[in-house]
Amino acid sequence: MDEERQIRRYLLGQLAEADQQRIDERFFLDDEFHEKMQTLERELIDAYVRGELDEDERRPFETYYLATPRRREKVAFARVLLRGASPAAAAAQPEAPAADQPARRWWRRIEWSALRPIPSYLLAAAGLVIVIGGVALRSQIRQLQTQVALLAAERQALQKEKADLQQQLAKEMALRRELQARIGEPSPRIELPPDIRLDPSPHQPAQTPQDPSPPPLPPRSAVTLSLSPGESSAVLTRPPAARPVELQLKLGPLGDYKQYRVTLRSPETHWTRSHEELSVRMAGAESAVILREPSERFAPGFYQVMLEGMQAGGEWAIVGRYTFRVVRR
Repeated sequence: MDEERQIRRYLLGQLAEADQQRIDERFFLDDEFHEKMQTLERELIDAYVRGELDEDERRPFETYYLATPRRREKVAFARVLLRGASPAAAAAQPEAPAADQPARRWWRRIEWSALRPIPSYLLAAAGLVIVIGGVALRSQIRQLQTQVALLAAERQALQKEKADLQQQLAKEMALRRELQARIGEPSPRIELPPDIRLDPSPHQPAQTPQDPSPPPLPPRSAVTLSLSPGESSAVLTRPPAARPVELQLKLGPLGDYKQYRVTLRSPETHWTRSHEELSVRMAGAESAVILREPSERFAPGFYQVMLEGMQAGGEWAIVGRYTFRVVRR
């Protein structure tokens, strides 16, 4: 098959896919072939407008070549030229300078590539890339939204915990000031002259100063619950209101700290005990921080205890986390 016949079959869509790809490559790489292809395309359009195509070429021209709007515009423009252009005007039209030929060939190549029907496999590949990119972008957006929501929830929880701690600290400071005001300063001792003696009357027994405060009540036996860090199976049976609860938070081999503080949380309760209310003593073979509270504070449910210790530099560090469950008697 000669080259001109192959180009005409290419324009009419009568070549195999592999042959079409070879012509596409030559169209962009070979300037001479590019000019020849455009010339044959104009001749094919003129032959169709003049009605000179046979049935074997006219039918594929109308079904394949005229499938794009740009090619139909070329054919319509050729019809207008055939009806209205004079030979003298066509001869008087100046030819483009030779220096403009490479640029014109470049733009014609771009135009030609835009006019050709895009193969279906390229459209499918482009669609697949767009779908994959959209799914990936949507997934990233969801991940970012989830991270933003988690950060906002964490920030809100930290702010609530800070407000609770500040409120608890204010209550404890107010209680301390009240206790100091009640206790007051000790009365100064009065020194009497040596010639004055205050002897009790023989008929009146000497009176000892009375302590205005009532005698301390005997300590009530507490219900003890020993907790180890990381343990989650401990259960506390809630005692009667008259008996307190003593939590023994085992320290383990973590070393000593200057001070300790405890934060206890549950779905119904959120309160913190400061380090001044805690003591450390031996619980069996291990040392433990002792937290003693009334049993009314422990409603049935799950509880989490976080024990913190103050390091030498004044920073608080987490010593251990403890979990237990409170059930009714």
